Amino acid sequence: MAGKSHIRRDLTGQQFGFLLVLGPGKHIKRERPGKPAWYCRFWRCQCACGMKTEVALGNLTSGLTISCGCQGSRKTIGERRRTHGLSTTHVRTYNAWKNMNTRCYNPKSPEYKNYGGRGITVCERWRKDCAAFLQDMGYCPDGMTIDRIDNNAGYWKENCRWVSQQENNRNMRRTIRLTFQGCTQSLKAWSEELGVHYGTLKSRLERGWSVEHALSAPLQAYRRRG
Repeated sequence: MAGKSHIRRDLTGQQFGFLLVLGPGKHIKRERPGKPAWYCRFWRCQCACGMKTEVALGNLTSGLTISCGCQGSRKTIGERRRTHGLSTTHVRTYNAWKNMNTRCYNPKSPEYKNYGGRGITVCERWRKDCAAFLQDMGYCPDGMTIDRIDNNAGYWKENCRWVSQQENNRNMRRTIRLTFQGCTQSLKAWSEELGVHYGTLKSRLERGWSVEHALSAPLQAYRRRG
């Protein structure tokens, strides 16, 4: 039996895990022996895999249901709460997709100024479709993060890859990149390859040394005074 249709909180358009809320669904009366009856609101949702389903309000907001079931389930409610019903790989992939959109389209994000604020966008195929992102990029490997090959371009399949956090940091816009002997890489990478401390190389460049001189000059022996 349907109850009152009044909606206290409109979830339409919100994302919960792999579920995008399309609008309000059924509103049914729940009963248990010896306990007062109550009404439960369901919401119509579309999963990232393309399937549509209806999910109870409490299951959405608590994180107990984050997909249509395509991502599998845990043996206990406790395990589902700890992992939101996903394996670690699924969580990393979803978070990469979600954070990518946040830094490009949410002006309140601390990272927005370096992404959306300077024109970095997410391709239309990925913008609101986590399933398309997953299809193009695959699951995020352990210890990896999403990286743009051309740091001045946006997020799309041909410009993105999974890399380690260290490699991602090297590819950041503020990273110093130098070309020496036909190879271009970050100053940090040159430091590791040449065995010269990063601070030493940076100091040389700040003092006006040429790139070739800064990267090829031998280290001077430290002389004690006195």
